Amino acid sequence: MKRFFVSFMEVTGMSVFTLPLNWQEDYFEKINFDGVAEVYGKLREDFMGGGKSSMAQAQPSKKLVRETIATAHRKGIEVNYLLNTTCIGNLEFTARGYRQVRKTFDWLSSIGVDTVTVALPFILQIAKRHYPHIKVNISTQADVDSLEKAKYWEELGADMITLSHVGMNRNFAEIKRITDHCKCGTQLIANMFCKRGCPYVTLHGNFNAHAYQSWAKTNRYNIDYYFMSCVAHSFSDPLSVIKSNWIRPEDLTLYEQLGIKRFKLAERGLKSDALAAMIEAYRSGSYDGNLIDIIPSMSKYVFAEKRYFRRTMQELMRISFINVFRLSKLIKKLEEIKQNESYYINSGFYIDNKKLDGAVQFFMDKHCMQTSCDGCGFCENLVKTAVTDLGGSPSVFKGIINDLVEGYYF
Repeated sequence: MKRFFVSFMEVTGMSVFTLPLNWQEDYFEKINFDGVAEVYGKLREDFMGGGKSSMAQAQPSKKLVRETIATAHRKGIEVNYLLNTTCIGNLEFTARGYRQVRKTFDWLSSIGVDTVTVALPFILQIAKRHYPHIKVNISTQADVDSLEKAKYWEELGADMITLSHVGMNRNFAEIKRITDHCKCGTQLIANMFCKRGCPYVTLHGNFNAHAYQSWAKTNRYNIDYYFMSCVAHSFSDPLSVIKSNWIRPEDLTLYEQLGIKRFKLAERGLKSDALAAMIEAYRSGSYDGNLIDIIPSMSKYVFAEKRYFRRTMQELMRISFINVFRLSKLIKKLEEIKQNESYYINSGFYIDNKKLDGAVQFFMDKHCMQTSCDGCGFCENLVKTAVTDLGGSPSVFKGIINDLVEGYYF
């Protein structure tokens, strides 16, 4: 009955949502899943890897994964397993690697996974040839930012495409082209502050792929240059935050008019309370408060809790190819960030969500993706009226990046 209702919502143009799995005991208890079509997640590490470093992720057993799928199905919710790596080191084209890929699919098929998310066309073709009962979603890691790319994936058999979160959330004309000319489903990631046109997106995907693979020397290695560069530059400048690719609950109807019927919320490492608040805001179509409340920030992550944070840092200390003594200084810097409440809770800003009313409509009318910001001043005025700079920790991340460039930790 739940699946029928969700399908009805999509057909009638109402928003439905894709929600991350965090593998916590209170997940199904604390979250209201009305309007949620699908939940997504994966093991902490596996052969193929994924779009996040394994270090900051929960470590579910295969038994828990199977039980979670069964629970989701009883609630009428489908389950999407992420195979969204951007690189497997070409091992998929070796006898051993191909067998491992097939072994992964055999397991996913046996436990009743409904959908897999992929970023590599070869993996999609394996799924469609040998596991036709499993649907395939194209990851945002594939950076689909044009009708031509979308048609390529659709012709290979994609059932759903998660459009590029750095290239498409403000490209309204291209969204309409894709939804008008593609038969497969499309979705957007709503609640992220990624920079529009971010030059790091593919590079960061590759970094995370190799920080998730069970066979890789850099598995669980998470001195994340790309993330820290983003924080150091974007989050030291409120204008950059305002110009990023957020979609507020109030903006969903504008995207529905472009043909987007499904929205994905991030991200997998968040606590159940945080996820519950996020889905409630987006389901209601309105949020009165700090926009940061419904965007992933450090305090919302499970790993940031004291008992998990220490374990994560201990794992980092066991890595053999970096200077452990000097790394301990980096860990102290990260612990200091946790003590900085303005950054830990609010990423350094208070953004009055209601004062952003009309902004996305302006971006649509102005055709911002096709024009220059020079001489406009709209976003600068938004910063003045909607953003309070609480002070944060970009300088800490700038210091860590400088140490990386100098080779201090190696």
